[in-house]
Parts: sequence; C-alpha cells; structure tokens
Amino acid sequence: MLVGVGIGSAAAMPASVAVTWVLKDGLGVLGSMSAVAWLGTRFDAEPKRTRFVADILHNIGVGLELLTMVAPGFFLALTTLANTFKGTAGIFSGATRTMIYASLSLRENVGDVTAKGHSQARAGYLIGMAAGIGITSLVGYLTTATAAPLLIIYGVMASVHLAASYLSLTRLHFSLFNEQRLCIVLAHYFRHLLITTTPPATPLASPTPTVSAVLRPTDVREHILLPSRLKYAPHSPTIHFGSSVSAAFQLPDHNTHTTNSTHNNNNNTQAATIQSAVSLYYNDRYLLHHNTEHNRLHVVLREDVTPHDMLKAYYNAYFLAATQQHTTTTTTSTTATTTTQAERAAHQHTTQHFAQFEEAARASGWRTDIYLPPRTTHTQHRAAWGDLLLSNLPTHTKSLRD
Repeated sequence: MLVGVGIGSAAAMPASVAVTWVLKDGLGVLGSMSAVAWLGTRFDAEPKRTRFVADILHNIGVGLELLTMVAPGFFLALTTLANTFKGTAGIFSGATRTMIYASLSLRENVGDVTAKGHSQARAGYLIGMAAGIGITSLVGYLTTATAAPLLIIYGVMASVHLAASYLSLTRLHFSLFNEQRLCIVLAHYFRHLLITTTPPATPLASPTPTVSAVLRPTDVREHILLPSRLKYAPHSPTIHFGSSVSAAFQLPDHNTHTTNSTHNNNNNTQAATIQSAVSLYYNDRYLLHHNTEHNRLHVVLREDVTPHDMLKAYYNAYFLAATQQHTTTTTTSTTATTTTQAERAAHQHTTQHFAQFEEAARASGWRTDIYLPPRTTHTQHRAAWGDLLLSNLPTHTKSLRD
C-alpha cells in the first residue's frame, strides 16, 4: 500500500498522501458499518457460516490491498473497499467469537477459554509476521516488478488459511438448536421412528422415543458453504418461520382495487381459514398455515411466544412438512382452504409426543430452553389473537394483522 499511495515517489505530495491515507480509513469504517447494518442479523443463529464468511472477506480485503501495487491510480477506491471488507470481517469474527468460546467451555470456564484463544491468536500473528518478513526478503523490494510473485504467494496462503478455517469449523459443535441443526435432528428423528411421507400424517410407529433416535451435537454435520439442510425431502414444503399474518393467509392489500362481490367473497373465505387455524392452535402460542399454491408452510408466532414455544412450533411444522406431498394448483379454494386433516393430525401428534422428543433431546446433550430462530426482516413478525376473533372473526379480521 505504501507504494500505491506514492511513498518513495518524487512526485508524491506529503499532504495529498496523508489525506488519502486518512480518507481510506474513514470510508472503510463507514463501509463496514453499512455492511453490518445490512447483513448482521444471523450472528447467533449461524456462527459457523458467519465466521467463515468473515475469513473470506478478510482475505479479499488483503488481496485488494496488494492490488494497489498494480493499480496505484485506484489507490483510494481499492483501499476503501479493502478496509470495508476487513472491517466487516473483524466485526463478524468478533460477534461469533463469544458463542464459539462458550461452546468450547465444558466447565463454564469461558474466561479461561477466551484467554487461551487470544494467546493462540497472538502467537499466530507473530508467526505470520515473521513469515511475511521472510517472504518479502526473498521476493525483493515491493515494486510493480515483483507484484506477480507476491500475488501468487498470497493466493496460496489465502487458500491454506480458508482450508484450515473450514476444517476447524467442521470440528466445532454447538448444543443449541438453530434452524439447520434442528432440521437435521428432526429429519433423523422422524426417519428413525418410521413416519410415512404421504398424507394424511400417520402416528409414530414407536411413540416412545429413545435417546439414540436423537442425534447428539457431535453427530450433526452442518453445511457451512452449501445452502442449509432445511427440507425433509425435496418435495416437502418450505417452512417460513415467523411469517406475518398477511403473508401466511395472503390477505389483500388495501391498495388493491376489487369489486365488492369479489372482495366480500375473498374476505369471507380468508376469515373462515383464519378462524379454523386459530381454533386449532388456540391453546398454543403459534399457528400454522400451508399455502399449497406456493408450497410454503407459514409459522405465525404470537406476541408472547417463548423459545420453548418456538421449538414446539418448528417441531409441529417440520412434522407436517415431512408428511405433505407437493401439490400444484391455482384455484382459490385451495389457497384459502380450512385446516386440513393432515394439519390436525400433525398438531395432535405434536401435542402428544413433543414432550418426549424434548426429553430425548436433553438426554442427548441438547439445550431445549433456547432456540435460535432465523432472524431476517421477514421472520420477526408477531401477532395476537383471542376470544374476539373466534366469536366474530369476519368483522375483526384486521385485528389479527401484525
């Protein structure tokens, strides 16, 4: 970077060099803050993926800094992007470090583990610094003539770094359920208990689960690079956890112009669908609705939902998704249908057997008092429903909106 900014050049102005250097730091900080505000919602739910993304961003930032040797005219742009990537990587890495250290503290000794982790990081930093000095002395002075060898060495070292990071993350295990870990455990659990995959949902072949039916945290293999393993089968519905009522039941937009007869018919159909769902899940802090037109299974959470309720809701949704066949239709009666027999069977199964699954999960080493749901702008909705909706739902449909 010193060569790119003009150090060593007779034509370089000291004031210009200083301003450029300060600008690239300031703009880089602003860029990293913007990136975190946009992307930073899955630190707790996806610590492995977030940590690996942080390593990728850091290596990209270092590569952009090396490119300033080749294109010194774009120094400010390249270093601003480099600092943005590196700053974002630092925030991502720091945000996941606490959860990683907590997973390694088997005796509630997070402080000791943190101290050891920082010591290892400092040792690695010193080793890397010594290796960098040795490599640059072999390559020669930092000039454009030696940019190619440095870039090649950087590519090799970055690849080794990412490979080592990936392997270390695969050896890391968490005892808290996030969406991917819960889906992997539930898929194994349901297959182990011989659940059929054709509707209507059938009861468990063995209603009393054993500990072996639930995978241990050390047996779960999460995807770090590939998309998360969330579906029971390719044809199963996609679970949308924390959906809004409008999205779940496809409530019409107030700005949409329709005739009075069409509006009344749609409103009555949607009211009947919502009333059926609320009646079924009235004693729960969640409700499910399967949109067969788009093959989506929406989970609507009540405003007073707890982590235990979230775990139960996902168990119910995954059981229903595992027993549903993908059907494609465009008729209005299908998208606004009342609660199906399969949904009632899934809810009955959850009421009868979720506590047994929870007990088996705790015996296998999982914590069931905390669930880390996916946190995006589309999965943080909460709703409210009560006696008023059951007694006079068509008039008060709007009160169910969130």
